[in-house]
Amino acid sequence: AMLDHLQFLDLSSNRLKGTIPEHYVYLTQVRGLDLSYNFLTGSIPNAMGTSCVHMEYFSLTDNQLTGPLPSTMTAWTDLWYFDVGRNSLTGTISSEIGLMTKMQTMFVSDNLFTGTIPSELTKMAAMRLFDAGSNALTGTLPSGMKALSESLWEFNVADNILWGHLPLDILGLINAQLLILSDNMFSGTTCCPTR
Repeated sequence: AMLDHLQFLDLSSNRLKGTIPEHYVYLTQVRGLDLSYNFLTGSIPNAMGTSCVHMEYFSLTDNQLTGPLPSTMTAWTDLWYFDVGRNSLTGTISSEIGLMTKMQTMFVSDNLFTGTIPSELTKMAAMRLFDAGSNALTGTLPSGMKALSESLWEFNVADNILWGHLPLDILGLINAQLLILSDNMFSGTTCCPTR
């Protein structure tokens, strides 16, 4: 096969149109794929999850993609950077993201995702940045956020439909530099740190 030793493919910031080619599933050794800032349409091929098992870096931000995130992507256990922000993706954020334990940066913002923020997020101990702002996510923030206290420095869920009380353990995020929870439906009292 052609390019069967390719490890990183960067086609970002071009004028590419059409769908993500199905033959990308044959790039079985690829560790990084960047197709961001193009005009790609259609869905993310489901077969990529089962064939590109060495994926570490994956960026499709700022395209015109639709459809759900392939469930097979949770097989990418080496993935540390994932960015599908600024598309028109739908569906939910799977609870199986908890299997992606090396994930450090996850952008799913500016899409049309629904459902809740999965509680399995708190099992992703390497997570440094989680951005799910500007979607249609509902429910409450997951409990147990303090489990991410050593790693998490940015958490953005602004402009969703989240509700309920702010969990007190969010104060345990001792390394957090940005907590963006605006434009939701949170209620109760504020959970401000005291000295």
